[in-house]
Amino acid sequence: MTLRSAMVVAVAAGLAVPAWGQPDELTGIPVHIQDNSRGTYGDRAMGMPIDNWTNANHTGLFLFLGEANGKHIMDDFYFAPGPWASQLARTIDGVDFAIWSNLGADFKVRMRIWDMADINYAGFASPGGDMINPSGTPLRDWMVFPTTYNYFGEGFVQINVALPGGSLAIPGTVTGIAVEVQTIDPITELPGASVPGATFTSNNSARGAATNSPLDSVNPCAPGFSLVDYARDINNDGVFTGDAGQDEVGERRTLIRSIGGPTPWATFAYSFGLRGDITGVSAPACESLSVGADNVWSSDTETLGANGLKWYCLTLASSANDANYKYIDFQTQGSTDVAIAVFDTNGIMVATDDEKGGGGNAQLSFGMGRRTADGGSVFDGINYFPTQRGQSPGTDGLLAGTYYIAVASASNSAVFGDGFYASGGGAGGTTTLRWRTNVTGGALATSEAPAATRIIGLGLEDPIIAPGGQSASVALYSPDTQWYDVQLCRDADGSNAVSFYVSAPAATESPGKCIYVFDDQGNLRGMAQGGRPSTPTVNFGGSDPALAAGRYFICTTFDYSGSDVDIAPNAASNGRWHVRPRVNDGGYTLQVTVIVPWADCPATCDPDVNCDGSANGVDVEVQELAVGGDFTDYCQVGIPNVDDGDFNRDGAVNGTDVEAVENAVGGVCP
Repeated sequence: MTLRSAMVVAVAAGLAVPAWGQPDELTGIPVHIQDNSRGTYGDRAMGMPIDNWTNANHTGLFLFLGEANGKHIMDDFYFAPGPWASQLARTIDGVDFAIWSNLGADFKVRMRIWDMADINYAGFASPGGDMINPSGTPLRDWMVFPTTYNYFGEGFVQINVALPGGSLAIPGTVTGIAVEVQTIDPITELPGASVPGATFTSNNSARGAATNSPLDSVNPCAPGFSLVDYARDINNDGVFTGDAGQDEVGERRTLIRSIGGPTPWATFAYSFGLRGDITGVSAPACESLSVGADNVWSSDTETLGANGLKWYCLTLASSANDANYKYIDFQTQGSTDVAIAVFDTNGIMVATDDEKGGGGNAQLSFGMGRRTADGGSVFDGINYFPTQRGQSPGTDGLLAGTYYIAVASASNSAVFGDGFYASGGGAGGTTTLRWRTNVTGGALATSEAPAATRIIGLGLEDPIIAPGGQSASVALYSPDTQWYDVQLCRDADGSNAVSFYVSAPAATESPGKCIYVFDDQGNLRGMAQGGRPSTPTVNFGGSDPALAAGRYFICTTFDYSGSDVDIAPNAASNGRWHVRPRVNDGGYTLQVTVIVPWADCPATCDPDVNCDGSANGVDVEVQELAVGGDFTDYCQVGIPNVDDGDFNRDGAVNGTDVEAVENAVGGVCP
């Protein structure tokens, strides 16, 4: 078979904060992924035969390649091991790369692709000479024109940037390439020294050292291979001067960096990628699984050896996706640290996870609904089949078909990639793979409300009163979402207008954002989306739709096109708090504000704290249990009651709340 695929060594959300004169390892600035393909590769089964993106960035550390010496760099990428190792016909269609800009204006990037036979980090002709063969000719030499870099303090991941002149055929004799990149002043066409505030960035692979020695570090470019060397033209004279050994002063640098803290060594890799073809991929031998009974966990337990790997395969007769209100969850359990990846029949990696299952276990969740966590995160259908790695849109869940599941030891990091590439890393042991679905016709289980941060009034009122309440300003790293809840003690009606909106400081405002308002049953009551700058706002009351008093959930995400987030097909009546973002940007700061007009809340008294329709002694008992910390039968959430057991709203949960419920049952409100 032939896959039109992607060879990508790229960066994920959260690039380094540049600060002149500070150490290289920094974190925290916003990063925006820009897709330049405009559908060019839409008919191709995109993949990554070399992938330093999906398996990286678990520690949140990033390498900033320096204002002084990060404007002209070079790194090597070999094709083995991986799907390009034995392939003689390789075609590069486009490039991916990452860059940081504080220039506030566009600039150019010059790129050259070299045969590694023309590169020697110690000096091509002699020690200390030019690292590049003076007689060599690059395989391709071109200028990259960005979509835009004219935003201060922002990282950019450019994906699917087409090569001028069309695709580049790599000769079968070439076993690896070096990529040389420079920032270029758009007016003078001079090298990068004339472009202040524009530098390249590097991403951190969590596959650092198992010990305190960099010799034990895992290669950052996997699948594929990269030497632990890269080059920086530190004096910006246009020449990479060879060094006899790796150092932090000369032009031959090491990718293994001492960073201190709990992880003494980390592996950094320049964020660059090539997109091309993979051919002749064969599916691995696998243990066949059945889907099992609807909504019931099935499992298989295996003992993995050191660096061990186990392949499974499973066929879905119907789709586990939003449209069908179906799902499929995968999770590992056991004391052995493992990671998991799901592949389609073409060898394209659909999704991977290392730690979401909790305690060294992995978890993936596709399709509709929110199911209770079991040792890890909530099963919320957050995974999906992307049309291209790092890009939206994608298929919402898993379509009918056969899938391959790889479970690998991961205490020293497992590595997965397109072309059915999977490699375990670390100690072995016993692990159990579990899977659960309702694709054969079962009903979708009741969805669990999101864990939400309560928005209270400016005077600490809960429920809020005028002017309203506001969340803290928090940076978001997609595909995560931000969830808040708020209590409204009066109806939003013709006399009482209520507004929900999401905003951001100008310095950290994303290219697009969205706000969703759900009721306490999980149904969507309103949403709004906007670009940059914008303050998406959902209004109720006045001339807008009414909204009854009660508890409401608010979700914020990145959304640039207005359709970059999946919600339930019947969101207004069967919404299930279902929100799946498909934008991979991160670091932009969002804040939610709720505005209300009323100055006070009406007195309320409903002693039916177990919501069985009756007010009696059972409610007193349930309130006593709530005071003791048992909220199993305590159902009063939102207005007219408080969901933390503070029935009399005196700021404490204690015996006076029990007395208040007892009095209310007798007809006397607190």
